[in-house]
Amino acid sequence: MQRALVLPLLCLSLTATGAGTGDGLAELDALFARRDEAGRLEELEQRLRDELRAQPDSFEHVWRLSRVLYWQADAMPDKAEKKRLGYEGWQYGDRAARLNPKRAEGHYYAAICIGVYGDGAGLFAALAEGLEGKFLERIDRAIGLDAWLDRGGPLVARGRYHFSMPWPKRDNRRARELYEYVLARHPGNVRARYYLAQLELREGNPRAAREAIAKVQATPESSDPPEERRIKSWSERVRNEAERALR
Repeated sequence: MQRALVLPLLCLSLTATGAGTGDGLAELDALFARRDEAGRLEELEQRLRDELRAQPDSFEHVWRLSRVLYWQADAMPDKAEKKRLGYEGWQYGDRAARLNPKRAEGHYYAAICIGVYGDGAGLFAALAEGLEGKFLERIDRAIGLDAWLDRGGPLVARGRYHFSMPWPKRDNRRARELYEYVLARHPGNVRARYYLAQLELREGNPRAAREAIAKVQATPESSDPPEERRIKSWSERVRNEAERALR
């Protein structure tokens, strides 16, 4: 992201595989696909909360609410609100994982919500709360169940973890391997490429960073236009940093 996260988040493009069947869920997913339009996200969140009041143990609705809360927290500039949304999303993700531990969605969204919660809390507070272990437990479970959920989202999140942790736990080489592995299969995963551009900048490769951002900007909107529009808007900052470094 345009800011350094304590833990990754997810974080990730957000079109989850394993979506449920049925007209009701299809309508909810259609709303999610338009979540950056005025009023759509609020409508979706309200419908999910209403459904969960009627059927609190619906796995399909619980993980979808976790996904919505992650999306909100991911771009939230206010740290306290980011922390609050991340925590609530984490709780719903864990609830989904308890309802269906053999599906990856609950573990995945819990993990990336822990990431944004940690970003809101701050580095030292996050480490003091033991968020690293909580994140790794959930993201590794998601990878074991379905590494290609959300176009490789669990793998991208694992890479972001390696990028975001302080020395000596930071591992840029492993982060690069994971981003490139995902991009080999899903070249349109703009978040993975955006994270790779940030890594190139960190390693003193502004030309490679600029090239990565050019690919982000050139990626056509396809499977998840709101995610792609968000990442493209964030990528301007990295492009500008790369241009300054090249002068």
